[in-house]
Amino acid sequence: MPRYASFPPLVLSLMASQYSVAGEAQPQAIDPAFLPQACIFSAAFQQTQTLADIPKPLISEGKLFFNCETGLIWQQQSPLAETHIYARTQGVLRVANNNQLQPRNEKLQKNLTKLLNGLMGGDTRYINRYFKTGRRSKSQLELLPKRKAIAKFISRISIRKHPHSKEIFWESPIGNTSLLKIYQLKSYRKFTKAQCREWLQLQQGEPSCQVLNDEP
Repeated sequence: MPRYASFPPLVLSLMASQYSVAGEAQPQAIDPAFLPQACIFSAAFQQTQTLADIPKPLISEGKLFFNCETGLIWQQQSPLAETHIYARTQGVLRVANNNQLQPRNEKLQKNLTKLLNGLMGGDTRYINRYFKTGRRSKSQLELLPKRKAIAKFISRISIRKHPHSKEIFWESPIGNTSLLKIYQLKSYRKFTKAQCREWLQLQQGEPSCQVLNDEP
């Protein structure tokens, strides 16, 4: 994993939870206003990471495209160009330089897919199952892990909402942190490959948007 790994690889190092909520009625403890409201949206992101063994913060930037029914495309543009697809049924796929898809379907990667899709899609059933509410205000909500297994990797998550952006702050028990800013949010009524490709500025043959289109 590169030193300048963006948000999904960092979360992978922090989180190893199970995801199984089918058929369970969960309390509506999390205010949905703190989570993305649209099923399909695009956004830009900037992430600042602080790691215990690295003296300076690591800053990465890029774009994402999310479809609550099929998954998330995470396109890091700097300092390293790298794209991962977190598809609901196909798991994690890395787009190689030759536009070939490289599966990364280890157990942790599968759990990461569910975490990302749960947060991005505002899946309150998932969040309520594994997190409880800490401090809250009109603009900020803190999530604390309910399970010891999760608390080993994540000590808290803080979500802050702004009129045109959202911030997600993660902290691990050993002091590693990640501040993710999501901005330039744009929602869509339905998913089309053309809109996806235009936002991500994909080159001919890049398969990311096609993967989300082909998801059952």
